[in-house]
Amino acid sequence: MIYQSTSKFKFVDRKYNKTLVLIPGWATDYRIFYFLDIPYNYLFPLNFSPMEFQKNLKEYLGNNNIKEVSILGFSLGGFIASEFVSEYCGIIPEIFLVGIRKKYKKYEIEQTIKSFKKNKSESLGKFYSMCILEQKQNLFWKKLFKDYTNDFSLQFLVKTLLYLGEKEIQPEKINHIKKIVLIHGQNDKIAPLNEAIEIKNSLKNAEIKIIKDTGHLVFSQENNSYFYG
Repeated sequence: MIYQSTSKFKFVDRKYNKTLVLIPGWATDYRIFYFLDIPYNYLFPLNFSPMEFQKNLKEYLGNNNIKEVSILGFSLGGFIASEFVSEYCGIIPEIFLVGIRKKYKKYEIEQTIKSFKKNKSESLGKFYSMCILEQKQNLFWKKLFKDYTNDFSLQFLVKTLLYLGEKEIQPEKINHIKKIVLIHGQNDKIAPLNEAIEIKNSLKNAEIKIIKDTGHLVFSQENNSYFYG
């Protein structure tokens, strides 16, 4: 996969009254939401450009006369979701922040880039193995991660890592949202749980749902209930 300069969206009409924008994380795409089954129509990016996402989403909503959406951001997508909410507060009644942390440290980003430049496939394999607990592995995830290893170019991974390193969750900019739900794996090795709890405690309308025996990638049939009301 080469770097995408524009996000292109697909709307899935699931016959509900509400629409949920699904924003994937770094080194993933919309397919990570395969197991998610909650009462919303879905809007997700087929091509995902983190840098242009806010602009592209606003244009899509305007062009399709969509007046209100909820947003779910996973990992890197959580930073994008919180930024979109702060810019376009009038159309967002609720936000789900999944597997987020306050900020990735500069040395973490630098070390990751160095590792990927040395051996992209091996480094991606290690990253994906940290995202999902071993006992939760199945053929779907193994196939998906194999696709990612083949599809994501080093250029794309490094560019989006640098973008991720610039982002920070600023609770004061999303405190106006009526409903904020943080969902986090208890054993998350990518985004420490204590940082998510710290963010939750800085928000007046937030709750946090901690999923036991789960890592960074929390989406599964067993965990669907955590995404309800």
